Amino acid sequence: MAERYRLKDLRTATKPCTYRGIRFLKDYAVLTWDTEYGQVCLIYPSHESHFHREPLCKLLPHVFSIVLVSLNDLIEFEPTNSEKFVYTTGRELQRVLGMPVPYWPNSMRSPQIMRRWEPGGPTILDHPRGGFDEKIVLELANIYPHNHPAAIVLRYLVRRARHQAVMWAQSDIEEWEDSDGILIAARPIPEPDLTEAPTDNIWIDAWSDIWSRSDDLAAQCVKETHGWGKGRHLPFSTNIQVYPSHNATATKWIHTLEKASWRAEFTRLGASKEDDLFRDPATGLPVYRPEHDDRYFAALPHRLPAESSLHSVILDDDVWIRTFDGSVYLAPGGEGINATWGYGGRGPSYLASLINCLLDDINSSAFDALDERRETPDGLYELVRIKHENGTVLDRRLLEEAKRSQGSESRIS
Repeated sequence: MAERYRLKDLRTATKPCTYRGIRFLKDYAVLTWDTEYGQVCLIYPSHESHFHREPLCKLLPHVFSIVLVSLNDLIEFEPTNSEKFVYTTGRELQRVLGMPVPYWPNSMRSPQIMRRWEPGGPTILDHPRGGFDEKIVLELANIYPHNHPAAIVLRYLVRRARHQAVMWAQSDIEEWEDSDGILIAARPIPEPDLTEAPTDNIWIDAWSDIWSRSDDLAAQCVKETHGWGKGRHLPFSTNIQVYPSHNATATKWIHTLEKASWRAEFTRLGASKEDDLFRDPATGLPVYRPEHDDRYFAALPHRLPAESSLHSVILDDDVWIRTFDGSVYLAPGGEGINATWGYGGRGPSYLASLINCLLDDINSSAFDALDERRETPDGLYELVRIKHENGTVLDRRLLEEAKRSQGSESRIS
């Protein structure tokens, strides 16, 4: 069978092709032109990671050609065979359509902005979308007095998100600015330079207040701003799954949990109001069990509230810390990392550093351990790299011996 025609095989348009407008199909903006060979559709994914050729072809089976406008390329593929594709250029599209093709930076591909464009019309100036829904964030900020830590932090986050969105849009535009056949359809309205960031104490007070709220707006805000705050400023920044049937340590710990009422912090754990909500009385942190599930999702403390020094480390599915007064805690974690053992990776490296810190000061934080990993004695790291069986107890004497065994050497991680 003869090869199907590509855009490069078509005659040059003698006049601009008819523009049929824009429509939105699922996560795609679709711009359509009529050519003498059939319709040519330019596809702009709302997010680069959302693009999948096969389902899109099913949405546009009747057209002559589909062209994906990605961050760096123009890719033509057949509507009837999504596996067949070739790279094309703005110059080629302009030759076939009789006009330059519009380009929107990824952060400006909203219906409100894209619908305003028409061939031959002016460049659209607007605010690009940031990394979260700023209406929710500002609505919560407006509940507080203007100088309250929560109001200060939330408004700063909105300014930072806007500033970052402008930089993202400008970076996208730079990729296409000088490309033949490409017209920049929208440009970002510049944002003022960022003011000085709030102090650490303001961040900490703000998140503590917001996460302790019980209203839906606060929960939405916690969800929207996930990833926009430093872990060390948050009430907690890491959580793990605890399986009660797997080990005795977890079972005993679960029996200490107290029923809790809903607060916004449970959103950060992934809980809903319908789940079983608990609080760890030792750390004050949230824990929840999903409906019809025996797993518990627990927030890890940044530091232990212990008043007694380190007695031992218990390796029992998870890492547990026992103090000399008999208290048992989940090992601290932060910035998405938790303590693990039994291999040569980041988790054991962090555990070795954490043990090193807790031997000196039981109230050391996860961030002390993360900051000091380069100074961890090799003996501790070698000890936690071993594949110890569940239920293994590493007592203080053994830990101190491991720390001294190569105490003059440091491992670079």
